[in-house]
This record gives sequence, C-alpha cells and structure tokens, in this order.
Amino acid sequence: MIKFNLCEISFIGSYTRVRAHLLKISGEGVRPCSKVSHPKLTELKKLDNEATLKIQNSKKKVSICQVKANRHKMVLLQKS
Repeated sequence: MIKFNLCEISFIGSYTRVRAHLLKISGEGVRPCSKVSHPKLTELKKLDNEATLKIQNSKKKVSICQVKANRHKMVLLQKS
C-alpha cells in the first residue's frame, strides 16, 4: 500500500503507478495528483527524463560490451 503525504491518497501499486500519479500521466489506472504544482511537475518530469536517459545509456554500454565480447570470441574461433 502506497500513501502519499502530499495529497493523502492511498493505493496499491508499483513504481509505474506512482510515476503516473506524480507526473500526471493518464491511462495507468491512477488519477493524477492534484497537489503537484506546475513548477514541481516540471522538476519531476526533468528528473524522470534524466533517469530514463541514464537507463537507456547503460543499456547501450552493455550491448557494446557484448558486441566486443562476441567479436573476441569470433577471432579466437578463427585462429583454432
């Protein structure tokens, strides 16, 4: 159970529903938070975008490492 101190709303949910509530995203099964002001919403969206970019960039690094590892394996296989 999640209870928001800001708006006193409680619901059962996950990160996705919390994010939707605070960022006022519709279609996630939870109503938008009426207590989040426009300046705070702008700040929260900026933080959310930064976190999303970090996740995307970390996934790219992993895939680049995998490609290099696969190339190394191919080179080893060709030498035998």
